Amino acid sequence: MLAFLAALLILPLAMAGELDLSPQVRDSVRLGRVHARVEQYRRGELALPLPDDLAPTVQLASGLGGQIYRLDTAAVKASAALARTGAANDERLQGWLCIDAGEDIHVIFVGFDAADPATPGGLYHAVVSLKSGVVRWGDFNAPTAEAPLRTEPGAPREQLFPFDDALKREWTAHQVALRAHPGTAGAPLDPVVVQVDPTPGAEAYLVFLLARSPDPGRVQFGGHVAYKVHFEGQKVGLEPFAVATETLSWDRAELEAQAGDEQQLHGFYRSTADVPVPRELHVYESLVYELPFFLLAQDNLWHVHGVDIRYLGRVD
Repeated sequence: MLAFLAALLILPLAMAGELDLSPQVRDSVRLGRVHARVEQYRRGELALPLPDDLAPTVQLASGLGGQIYRLDTAAVKASAALARTGAANDERLQGWLCIDAGEDIHVIFVGFDAADPATPGGLYHAVVSLKSGVVRWGDFNAPTAEAPLRTEPGAPREQLFPFDDALKREWTAHQVALRAHPGTAGAPLDPVVVQVDPTPGAEAYLVFLLARSPDPGRVQFGGHVAYKVHFEGQKVGLEPFAVATETLSWDRAELEAQAGDEQQLHGFYRSTADVPVPRELHVYESLVYELPFFLLAQDNLWHVHGVDIRYLGRVD
């Protein structure tokens, strides 16, 4: 693992395995300043506070990125457990919703009744412990001594578990975002829904459509999309929250093979000209791949290590 991380920390940003510094970092003078900051940080000589005007955005990105990762991880584990039982072949299965309950994440697999295809309901209920990785199965009610969690899902429900208004709105947000951006052929986008305003009658959700490489041997960044879906009574509004960026991909084996080359660049860098701070999807990607990286966001240099975001100053 250390060798793998070492390789990542000495490679510049690459696309499809071809090394190519972004235009923001290519200028040799600016690159020298970036390296100087990085070396100061690594020696423990650089500890800057977050700028007051950027701190709220950075803190929001850290919190949202961590939550996206938690919900996505739970959905992946629950989906894999469902597939092992064969229940994933249920033709009524349409997707899932995740509910964060602290130590556990509840994953509700959503289906439609043939007799009432317009009304969604709960088909299976998985409870995922992120601490242990164990997936258990419930009956849509809070676990009690009378209704314990099981190790296998029960039989498919002939009558779906009815959704309350909150779950109906969350599922509506899920579907509105998917219809707005259905993904590309061969690369489906996995949705994660996060409620950001619980005000009754004016709820708002962020729907993150996460691009995931079908090849576990590759590290992939970018390609994600996010929308904000908001309700005003019965009206539904949609607006972009994060526009898809170009997908960048590396082969893990190639990165590991580079681990011993100390003569390459001093750090693993990414850059964005769109915003001056890391976004929640940068945090999510760092968590998914257990990968810290330096990010040059406009003129601000950052270190992103999971939910921990450090400010390294401006690089003009």
